[in-house]
Amino acid sequence: ALGADADGDGLKAWEEYLAGSSPADKTSIFKIIGFAAEGETVEVAFSGELPRPDFLVVRGCAELGGVETTLDGAVTTREDSVSVWRAKVPSNLRFFRACILEKGMMR
Repeated sequence: ALGADADGDGLKAWEEYLAGSSPADKTSIFKIIGFAAEGETVEVAFSGELPRPDFLVVRGCAELGGVETTLDGAVTTREDSVSVWRAKVPSNLRFFRACILEKGMMR
């Protein structure tokens, strides 16, 4: 069932689907393993593969509590099987937030 946690890792089957991890393997988990903002580039590195790259959304703002801008990025997979979402950002953005959207949620 989609609401069940068959492998006991704390994620329901539908959450494992969104994360690209296996609902039958307790060691298969989605995990953000790196976040970097350098110059005009922001990168989010993660384990697993997202079935749809648009499930990962990164937003930035110039000041805390300011208006957030959704960034357009792309996911690539490195040779070490780590997936990396990368985007160029306006230089005024200094604060960033990565979000995993549930299936069907609007941006």
